[in-house]
Amino acid sequence: MGLAGFRGEPSRPAADAPAPLHIRGTVNFLFLGGILAAVLLQPRLPHGAAEVVMLAMLHLSRRFTPAGLREENGFNLGADPGGGESSSPASS
Repeated sequence: MGLAGFRGEPSRPAADAPAPLHIRGTVNFLFLGGILAAVLLQPRLPHGAAEVVMLAMLHLSRRFTPAGLREENGFNLGADPGGGESSSPASS
């Protein structure tokens, strides 16, 4: 912080300063919370209920998240867009 900050003047960001952090798709934190609750409550829920809750959270996430945002993040439900090649050590 330069002297400008001490004088009450706004400091100017450097020309090469990174862009501020911006999170989009924050509604998904609600769905993540639903999945976490299903996992934590699984021993107390009827058999299969946790899986139903998780699938419901998946459906809601896909419904309320813009498709462009999912594409930008490379989200594809685990489908391998690379043609089946795996880079994990277990496949070697």
